[in-house]
Amino acid sequence: MERLIFLAGSVVLLIVFIFCTCSSDKSVPDLDLIGKWDLYAANRNGKSTLTLKDAYFEFVNDTLLVSNILREDREFTYTIEGDLISVVGDVNTIYNFEQVGQDSIVLRGELLRNDFEFFVRRDSIGRAGIQ
Repeated sequence: MERLIFLAGSVVLLIVFIFCTCSSDKSVPDLDLIGKWDLYAANRNGKSTLTLKDAYFEFVNDTLLVSNILREDREFTYTIEGDLISVVGDVNTIYNFEQVGQDSIVLRGELLRNDFEFFVRRDSIGRAGIQ
């Protein structure tokens, strides 16, 4: 009898574990990205970097991104699928949404053969005005 109770408990725990694992997908369906997001910290190859001071990402609409992450304003197209954002332009990159909040995001990806982690927050003033 104890063995049967143990087996039933194990099955219940397994089902709960599978359900929790499957529901932890970091998709970004409800996040309104439109607007300017300012970079407030960055890591390059696991170390903090200050070379990206004043960098930003501006999501102009559902497909157009403007950023100075490559030192000057450039336009990119982007698509989001699950927790990935694919950026296409002069340099093509796929970023992973590591953390997502209403006003802050952590993006991780490879850019110019370096691993980057970008910490951005929504610009409280609004859009950069680039159309």
